[in-house]
Amino acid sequence: MKYLRIMAVPAVVALAIMLASGAQATYIAVSAMNNLNVISDNGAIVENIPVSTYDADCLGAAFAPNGDIYTGAYTTGGSKEIDKYAYLGSGSWATAPVVFASGLSAFPGNLTVDASGNVYVSTYNTYTLMKFNPDGSSAWSVAMPVGDTSTSGDIRIAPAGNSAGITAGDVCIYRQTGGTTVPGICCYTPSGSLDKQIGSGSYAMCYGDGGFDFNGAGNIIAPGNTYGPGAVLQWTPSLSLAWSDATHMPASELMDSMIYGPDYNGDGTGDYYFGDSSTWNKIFVYSGVDHSYLGTIGGLNSSVRTLSQWTPTAVPEPSSLLVLIPGVAGLLGLAARKRS
Repeated sequence: MKYLRIMAVPAVVALAIMLASGAQATYIAVSAMNNLNVISDNGAIVENIPVSTYDADCLGAAFAPNGDIYTGAYTTGGSKEIDKYAYLGSGSWATAPVVFASGLSAFPGNLTVDASGNVYVSTYNTYTLMKFNPDGSSAWSVAMPVGDTSTSGDIRIAPAGNSAGITAGDVCIYRQTGGTTVPGICCYTPSGSLDKQIGSGSYAMCYGDGGFDFNGAGNIIAPGNTYGPGAVLQWTPSLSLAWSDATHMPASELMDSMIYGPDYNGDGTGDYYFGDSSTWNKIFVYSGVDHSYLGTIGGLNSSVRTLSQWTPTAVPEPSSLLVLIPGVAGLLGLAARKRS
């Protein structure tokens, strides 16, 4: 038994090293006018990419499953396109983009990327949702319900078991409106058919803001300052006030994007991040447990247009695999000895 423990030690130590090296943080992409920021879940700046070198404006940003960042771009040459900033590994991204799709008829706004690498983008002030295949070719384009003002907001992929009864995998987009004449959220199938509309009529959600996301319970969470200073709404499946905080998130601030999931304070639970698009250039963070105010992320280059999150899959570094080999060999040698 003593011999068994001695021989097993290298494998156990190597496995612990491998798992530790594979630990990953959640990254948040922030489109901020003519800059693209990448921050960690605790708010530390990881990358600051001055997209103005190539583009006149960065209207939206979204992570792909492999860590690449897609942006809605209006270039310095006047082109309306979707650009891609490649993930280089080790928390680093290319500072020069490649063109993913060009020749768009209107300004590209908010984006999201599904698990298969399909890219969905809304157009600014033209009420259109477009889908592009992973190779950049156009899949379809649909006209959304026309509102009485403004643009579209966040685009999210509906999770299974959500409280609003939205089909899992549907592409849901928030419609900023000037009243109650159109639904707050429109959900489309991956093939482009309108599947469900949330928040129509007297339940029009979040007028004046554009952010929304699904939380861990599958409820839709969205800011809605016109319902009161610092108001945050939830759809569970009826509309109600989740909480409000006029002290830190006053009515003068417009929360044009939000995400749920990253762990800001390290307590092992997801938290809420609200991006301010007006004057503060900050992200307000609230606890996913009790909705208490956790802090404000500053140091961003400009007003926050969109937020997107990505947690890398834990993959062992090559050095960890090299350390693991002697331990595994030790166990295999022990097994051979026991058989003989």
